[in-house]
Amino acid sequence: MTERLTLGLIITITGMGLVFAALALLWGVMAAMQRLFPPDERPLARLWRRAATTDAPATPGAEAEAGPTAEELAAIMAALALWREEEVAEKAIGWRLPPRPARWLAVGRSRQLQSWSPRR
Repeated sequence: MTERLTLGLIITITGMGLVFAALALLWGVMAAMQRLFPPDERPLARLWRRAATTDAPATPGAEAEAGPTAEELAAIMAALALWREEEVAEKAIGWRLPPRPARWLAVGRSRQLQSWSPRR
């Protein structure tokens, strides 16, 4: 009996050690990837900086080539911020309020929750 218990403990410790070693390895790989390829700052920050530093085009036809103006970029960023807030709010509401189950599912669950005892 003690041999089996010892073998079981060795297998358990080995398995758990391998799992945690794999997690540590993945963590290290992710940390290395983040250092090698740092995440960009806000995606629209580069556009905003470029629009703020570029001068207004001299001709009306050159406006399409120059990209959005600072006002247009500000409107786009505001719209994206509002859209993201709405999306986050919708996800939060959906998480708090689960969908109403079908009638057959509710009946089945209520039957499972009832205690059952055999007839005497």
